[in-house]
Amino acid sequence: MYHVKLFFLLLVSVSTIHAQTINLHGKVSNKSGDPIANAVVTLTVQDFIDTTGPDGRYAIAATGIEKIPLLTPQNKRISLEKGVLTFSLPAPSPVMVEILDVRGRLLKKEVRPNVQTGYYRFDVAQFAHAAKLLLINAAIGSEGLTFRYLPLEDGKYVVNISNLQSTLHPGGLAKITAVNDTLKVTAENYKEKAIPITSYDQELNVTLEPVGGTGDVVPSIGCGKTPPFTGEKRVTINVSEAGTGNRDYILRLPDDYEKDHPYPLFFGIHCMNGSADNVAHSEPDTRAEYEYFGMWKFANPQGGKGTTVFCAPEGINAGWGQGAKDLAFFRAMIKKFEEELCIDQSRIFAMGFSMGGSMSYALACAMPDTMRAIGMLSGGNMSGCDGSHRGPVPIFIAHGTQDGRCTWPNFGYTQIKDLAERDGCDPIDIPAEVNKNPPPDQMHPVCFEYKNCNEGYPCRACIFKGDHIGSPGTQGSYGKNNTWTDDSAWSYFKRFY
Repeated sequence: MYHVKLFFLLLVSVSTIHAQTINLHGKVSNKSGDPIANAVVTLTVQDFIDTTGPDGRYAIAATGIEKIPLLTPQNKRISLEKGVLTFSLPAPSPVMVEILDVRGRLLKKEVRPNVQTGYYRFDVAQFAHAAKLLLINAAIGSEGLTFRYLPLEDGKYVVNISNLQSTLHPGGLAKITAVNDTLKVTAENYKEKAIPITSYDQELNVTLEPVGGTGDVVPSIGCGKTPPFTGEKRVTINVSEAGTGNRDYILRLPDDYEKDHPYPLFFGIHCMNGSADNVAHSEPDTRAEYEYFGMWKFANPQGGKGTTVFCAPEGINAGWGQGAKDLAFFRAMIKKFEEELCIDQSRIFAMGFSMGGSMSYALACAMPDTMRAIGMLSGGNMSGCDGSHRGPVPIFIAHGTQDGRCTWPNFGYTQIKDLAERDGCDPIDIPAEVNKNPPPDQMHPVCFEYKNCNEGYPCRACIFKGDHIGSPGTQGSYGKNNTWTDDSAWSYFKRFY
């Protein structure tokens, strides 16, 4: 299989040629190499569509294709790749190929006085058995190059190129079809990707960027250091700032933690009268399903690659709302983690329920340059909002219309409205929209995706019919495996990975 690489501008003409077969296949994955299921892959000119399966693979096949959009080169070019010499002819031209061994012995010469416009190839590799080093003279008209071609093991090779100084002699060329089509790939929560293709017969793997995943990885100074522990540990830290004193947190590393791999950091923040242990371990009968509000099982799947470091901080008197003391606590934790662990400083997240969600909002207010995105489950403005530094932070919320503690819409809507404005989004009057189209129950929320937000700053709200519940479901406040909030929240946060 031969792939034409084009390094110049192209003009397009549409022609009918001999019937061709389409055999396009490959894998669609994210930057971590994980397959993306349900991605829609479209061959735009031929209007063929396929959808990826759980393994991320697609295949577009057809026979007897007559109408092929052909490429016409704009510039003359000679290239040598993988043992194939390629000529690009924008107009009818004389073409010459001359192959010699290292001693100057002529192995092959071919001259064509008037080769028509298009792409042509000459198989050089077939002569490699005759001599280890080949000298190849190639010319289009009076312009030529000399290639020194040295095949290596495992299909590798070395090519040196120089201007052709000697007189070129006239002498097979095979015309190749270089098509002009586009493979378009779309998937939920990923940026659309359009790839120009020049061959209908190839394997083409595609990597998609997440919608919110702008910005490069920023490794912390702890990258390369051996972590102070493995697995999970409860730690006490002394925070001198603001007279905070000793504070506790639970920190959990992925089972396959690598000291040189920068990991996103995710804070799970407990509610009033809750605890770090509630967040890190959830209820005994839901431990495997709802650790860190269900985020752990998605970010660090059992049997899969771990992606994220998680922390459950302990509030003062089982709550938050301590203003400077709480903010100093979070800053101290982040500093410590970045010094001791390999943290991606560009991807630090927080999510919590009730007052824990309010604390997440407080972090977005006070530390917008640090927090990449937050989640607020039935929260509001109970932990303050420092408005002195009005930076943008993406937000996901879930809130019940019958919440009797954090009453909707004064709680929930006010906070997402604030951040959506900072993120440059078009406004949405969510309360009015919910009144027109109310959610029927806890399990079927009405969700809103803000439009035209600044790139990398999406905002999303899911409103359900229910009371003050962090994980609405059919069997109580923690869902018992039937809540939708964990999946919805992770679908949001994974945009930034």
